[in-house]
Amino acid sequence: MNVLLIRTGEEFGGAEIYNLNLIRGFRRYFPETKLFFFATWPEFSRRINNLGGRVFLLPIFKKEVGTKKDLIGLLFHLPKYLTVLLKTITRINEKEPLNAICLQGTTEKIILTPLLRAKGYRVFWLEHGPLFKPQKTWLVKFFYRLWSHLTVKIITVSQDSYQDLLTNGLTKKRVVTVPVGVDLHQFQPLSKLQRQTLRQKWHLKHGEKVIGFVGAISAAKGVEAFFKISQQLINQGKKVKFVLIGSGPKLTWLKQKIHQKKLGNYFLLPGFRRDIRPYAKIFDLVVFPTQHHEGLSAALLEAAAMAKPILATDIGGNREIVIDQQTGFLFKKASLKKWVEKIDWLLAHPQVRRAMGRQARLLASQKFSQAQWIKNLYEVWQG
Repeated sequence: MNVLLIRTGEEFGGAEIYNLNLIRGFRRYFPETKLFFFATWPEFSRRINNLGGRVFLLPIFKKEVGTKKDLIGLLFHLPKYLTVLLKTITRINEKEPLNAICLQGTTEKIILTPLLRAKGYRVFWLEHGPLFKPQKTWLVKFFYRLWSHLTVKIITVSQDSYQDLLTNGLTKKRVVTVPVGVDLHQFQPLSKLQRQTLRQKWHLKHGEKVIGFVGAISAAKGVEAFFKISQQLINQGKKVKFVLIGSGPKLTWLKQKIHQKKLGNYFLLPGFRRDIRPYAKIFDLVVFPTQHHEGLSAALLEAAAMAKPILATDIGGNREIVIDQQTGFLFKKASLKKWVEKIDWLLAHPQVRRAMGRQARLLASQKFSQAQWIKNLYEVWQG
C-alpha cells in the first residue's frame, strides 16, 4: 500500500510527533507500506528523512488556514500552491500508484479535496484535535462540512474530537476514531534498582520528588499555571524539583521568572528532546495544566506507559488518558490551591502514587498500544 500524507506547518508540535511515530510504527508492523510526505518545514522534513520516510519539501504557503485573514492570504499563493502540489502528486502516482491521500491541515482539506476527488484519488482527513471548538471563521467551517462528503473517512485521534465532529453535523458513517498508540517496549516502568541508580545519577537528595511537564512551553499549555503551582510548593518547604521538557514562546519568560525568584536550584529546563525518557524516568508524577483543546497527547501517553501518575486539566483527549482517581487526577476550573493540595497529597502517599502509575501503564497497554494503532490505521486506509 502507498499512502501520501500532507502536513502544513512551521513548528514542531503534537502533529509532527504523530507523523514521526507513524513512520516508526509502519516500519515495524507493515514495512511493505510506502509512506510519502509533503512537508513545508525543513526541520520536519529532515527528521522524516532520518527515519527512512520519503518526503517532499514544498515551501509554499506554510500557514494553516483558520481565519478569514488566512484565507485571503492563501488566495495570493493559490496558483503556485495548486500547480506545485498537483504536479508532484501526479508524478508520485505515475511511478508508485497511491492507494490513499491523507490530508492533515485545514488548508489542504479545503483547497485540495475537491480537486483530488475529481482526479479519482481516495481522500482521507486526519484530525489531530477538535475542529469546531477552536475559533475558526464560519467560512472555513462551511467548506469543511461541504467537502467532508468527498472523503472516504475522517480519522480522529480521540473520542473528544470524534464527538466534536458529530455534534457539528458530520455523520457516524463518515467519521472513525483511531487512537494514537505508544511503543510499550520503549516506554516502560523502571525497576526499584533502576530508579535508585537513576536518582543517584541525577544527584537527587533523599526524599526529593520530581514533578514533570512535557509539551510546548506556552500559555495555552498552562506553563504560567505550572510555575505558580511550583512556587507555592517551594514556599511550603516541599523537597521538590521541577523538570520541564519542551520549547516554545514562553521559555524566555519562564527562565526570567526562575532567575528573578532565585529558584534555579529547583528547575531543570532541557528544552525540546526527541527522546524524553532520560528525563521522564525520574518523574514521580506529571502535571499538565493545559487550556488547549488537546487531541490525544503523545507526551501523556508516554508518561502513562512509564507508569507515571498524571494530573491534568479536564479538557479534550486528556480525560481519555487520565481516569480521575485511578491513573491520576483531572481538574475542572480548579484553583491553584486545589492543584497544589492534590500534588502535595499524592507526593505524600507513595503507595497511592505507585498504584495510579500501575493503572496508567495498564490503560496504555490495553487501549493505546502502538501495534493496535498502526493495525487500525492500516485497515482504515485499505478499506
